[in-house]
Amino acid sequence: ENRRLKFLSLPNVTSIGSFFLDSNEELKNIYLPKVRTIGNYFLRYNEKLENVKLPHVIEIGSGFISSANKIKNIELPLVEKIGQGFLSDNKIIEKINIKNVREIPQYFLSENRKLTKLELPKVEKIPDYFLSKNENLTYLRLSNAIEIGDCVLKENTGLKSIYAPYLYKIGNRCLVKNKNLYFLYLPELRTIGDSFLKYDYNIKKMYIPKLAKIGKGVLSYWDKIEPENKISTQTQEKSNKKKQILYIKRQKQYASFTH
Repeated sequence: ENRRLKFLSLPNVTSIGSFFLDSNEELKNIYLPKVRTIGNYFLRYNEKLENVKLPHVIEIGSGFISSANKIKNIELPLVEKIGQGFLSDNKIIEKINIKNVREIPQYFLSENRKLTKLELPKVEKIPDYFLSKNENLTYLRLSNAIEIGDCVLKENTGLKSIYAPYLYKIGNRCLVKNKNLYFLYLPELRTIGDSFLKYDYNIKKMYIPKLAKIGKGVLSYWDKIEPENKISTQTQEKSNKKKQILYIKRQKQYASFTH
């Protein structure tokens, strides 16, 4: 607990153990250009920390920079694996570069209320409680995801669109109370769990041509939907291959798709 350290440079260190610089009151910037692995609770409770660049880190333990309430920017371009509690309770973080990550834990980036954009091009499995209550996140790109767990993307009130071209399965209670979500592009999706899009009353359009199984309570409690709007299905034929396009428009208490 070195509480007065303001800047730290360790140019030759390659590995850091657990509880490194825990509870430092003055540290604002840290430079660790050669570090590859980081243990648990790295830089926890560093109240003035603003910027962190770790250009060669590939693995991070649990509790990474948790409760550092002034941090705005994180650069982790090579990280592949992240432990539990990653950046938890960091209310003002705006930008994160983790495009190389392949494995993320439950409760990943929950309640990071200033984050506006996130890209995870190499993550295949999205865990439970992923990105819940992120009020300013407007766009999410999951280029390689094939499966989503339970309670994912709940109450992301700013989220408008999701791009997930290979997503195959969605768990229960996902995308609940996302009042500004209006478009989903899910061309490979086969299975949707219970309560999907519950209370998402602004959804206008989906592309889900291969959907085969739908759980209970999907698209329920659409109290503000105008009754004259309907869900329609349109089939087109191109190059002797039929494609189904599912358009979802506003509707009142309509809880089923046609495929």
